[in-house]
Amino acid sequence: MSLIDNLQKFNRKERYHLLVNALGSGTFQLSEEFRNELGCKIDCNIPADAFVAMDYHLDWISVAVELVRLGHDSIPQELPNNTEELFSANQRDIDLLVAFKDEQNGSITHLLLVEAKATTGWDDEQLKEKTTRLKEIFQQPTPLISPHFVLTSPKPPHGIESETWPKWMTDAEGQPHWVQMKLPSLLQITRGKSNSEQLFFREIRLTNSVE
Repeated sequence: MSLIDNLQKFNRKERYHLLVNALGSGTFQLSEEFRNELGCKIDCNIPADAFVAMDYHLDWISVAVELVRLGHDSIPQELPNNTEELFSANQRDIDLLVAFKDEQNGSITHLLLVEAKATTGWDDEQLKEKTTRLKEIFQQPTPLISPHFVLTSPKPPHGIESETWPKWMTDAEGQPHWVQMKLPSLLQITRGKSNSEQLFFREIRLTNSVE
């Protein structure tokens, strides 16, 4: 089975299947604008029918990649040497996953991992935990898989220590790949300091928000 087949089989995220049913499309599809923005960052043409999933567990990615490395034609009932490095049994995930075949070499599958922040800032320590796990998953090169990592948020990330990230995670200058997330005007609800029953509403001002 291909990497995309494996990823589809492991995708048990309820919100994904709820949205697929609610939208009636049968699958997720990226907009042309978003595909072009992502494609420019990783120097790839992303097809309209690329496999897309949300909140995808890193453990699922780890096992899906390992099955490709082992050359299995189908998903076995068990894997030998199922160590903690392969399956850590935690809920850590990637916000958006995109997988597609290379347009020039169909034997290569691009695996694009997108991490997002909308109204909160980037937490370097939290991001470090996730990037460390991703480095473990892809530390053994697999010729059939080309991974990529992109950040998306309303404002460019600052204070991210990407010096120890592998080259596939960064641009030519060693900085994280980044695309802008466009958001509408939003409100934040807060309680009063002296009266907890009193509510206040504060507009969240974000750079280049869309109206």
